[in-house]
Amino acid sequence: MSDFKKCPFCAEEIKAAAIKCKHCGEMLVLDEATSSTETQQTQQTTQRVPVKSNHTARNITAAVILLLIIGFLGMFHIVQTGSGFTLISKEHFTFSMTFTSVDQVLKQWNNRSLGDAMRGNKMLEHLGDGLKQQGYIVSKKEIRAKNRRGEALSGKEINDKILQKSQEEESQLILD
Repeated sequence: MSDFKKCPFCAEEIKAAAIKCKHCGEMLVLDEATSSTETQQTQQTTQRVPVKSNHTARNITAAVILLLIIGFLGMFHIVQTGSGFTLISKEHFTFSMTFTSVDQVLKQWNNRSLGDAMRGNKMLEHLGDGLKQQGYIVSKKEIRAKNRRGEALSGKEINDKILQKSQEEESQLILD
């Protein structure tokens, strides 16, 4: 008997007692009850091709999911409110102000210059209108009108009114 044999996977010479091929890395399983000549004949007739895992389908699926998430982020403003988050659709596909809060929107609205107010910021106006429609912000005019009419304010409006009173010196915190 020789001290070497051929690997059934890559056909390189390896030691007869080898359990793993040093060339291709495949595991060699030998039954001790069979002779080496029988195993060589059996291995030569039933050589199996090592299967390499193909991650292409998984990578394509991950890429499609990632593109859908990025597309979703380009279509909505995700606004942090006092009670959680709300989604406001964007007028145009953009990533500007995707993640923001009610406070940030109000600060930008209240701190804009006269020139910015005259030119207008369509995105900020749209975002303010969306938050106004959902009841997260209230204009001073609406609060005054409801107070004059004696109408009850909603829970969100009361919270905004309290917040406005507590921080009036710092900023308006409501749309004019």
